[in-house]
Amino acid sequence: MMALRRRRLVAWLFRIRTRLLLVNLLIAAVPLVGIGFARFYEREMLRRLEDDMIHQAEVLRHMLLADPAGLRLAERGPVLAFDAQHTRLRIRLLASARRRASGI
Repeated sequence: MMALRRRRLVAWLFRIRTRLLLVNLLIAAVPLVGIGFARFYEREMLRRLEDDMIHQAEVLRHMLLADPAGLRLAERGPVLAFDAQHTRLRIRLLASARRRASGI
């Protein structure tokens, strides 16, 4: 009895209709998995970019505050203008009253 069931199962699995169905399901699943991976990858890249930007801003803030000559925000304007022209840098230096002291 078991041998008969096993033969029927094997015969059913190897029918052309079953094989075509399995191949079509695989073909349909590949783009869906690819879209899911692309979304995950994009989110991770964006999160890492945002984290890097935050860390760079923190480093710049600590460097400005640690300058023994003081903040000298007005003197840093030309440097920021030069950097903005040659890179994608966009930094605004704000004085303590939240007014824009320098930046592009």
